[in-house]
Amino acid sequence: MTTPIFDALSSATLGSPLVLSVLVILLKITFVLLLALGITSAMQRASAGSRHLVWLVALGAVLVLPPLALWGPIHIRVLPEAVSPGAAATAAAPFAQPETSPSVAAPTSTEGTHSNGAAPSTGSSRVFS
Repeated sequence: MTTPIFDALSSATLGSPLVLSVLVILLKITFVLLLALGITSAMQRASAGSRHLVWLVALGAVLVLPPLALWGPIHIRVLPEAVSPGAAATAAAPFAQPETSPSVAAPTSTEGTHSNGAAPSTGSSRVFS
């Protein structure tokens, strides 16, 4: 005798995002209820009202967990998909050797000159921004 829930879970693959999210929610709910059970068993000598308060908070958390899990982290793809090593080598090939412009020559000596070619000033007229 099988139930519809068992049939749905057994036919679904574990790699499915829906099945994984349901399993994660069930694990969280189980953890919350076991935590409440542990707390109330440690509170055997406490008043019944305080133990009921623990169960009330636990049941409230169980009701809030599924909507929070759906509202939780949004998966945004920032990085591109993984590519094969051959495709990565061909994609990086145009950028392997950057073009150099022959008309721009590097200065031979930078001693005593600024980047614009002017000599450094020794006066006291400095402008700070």
